Amino acid sequence: VVWATGWQPYDASQIDTLGYGKVPNVVTNMMMERLAAGNGPTGGQIQRPSDGKVPETIAFVQCAGSRDENHLAYCSYICCMASLKQATYILEQNPEAKVYIYYIDLRTPGRYEKFLKNIEANENVVMIKGKVANITADPESGDPVVVAEDILAGGLVRQRVDMVVLATGMQPST
Repeated sequence: VVWATGWQPYDASQIDTLGYGKVPNVVTNMMMERLAAGNGPTGGQIQRPSDGKVPETIAFVQCAGSRDENHLAYCSYICCMASLKQATYILEQNPEAKVYIYYIDLRTPGRYEKFLKNIEANENVVMIKGKVANITADPESGDPVVVAEDILAGGLVRQRVDMVVLATGMQPST
């Protein structure tokens, strides 16, 4: 017996620290998928929602609300692969773009490990192991500023970017 209930994306506005709905150009992974779709609002051209600018620097925030006792205590499992795929969308449209991926750990099972290795090998992709503490708006430009711990390098990272994509988890439908 297969009981397929479907799912709903986690409501990113419930995560106060990540700026969704408060900081311009912070979008969810579902919104990014629509931006990249040929039948989406921008005809497949990835642009910032606030001004239509093509982003030069993009941050992906993994586990946005997931693996967090205050939100979703579990891992949704597919968010990592979705973000890696979306990073390729950006790099295909703008090979000079800089992509930052903030992660706790990456779930790329089996044959997808090669996909991860190819993305990590791209010199324009920066992988930062650590949890994002908050996202605020830069007072001068209004651009998102990501503050996160960097476990491997030690210390805090403060990075201003053109756009942030929150990899929100999935909730089962009831």
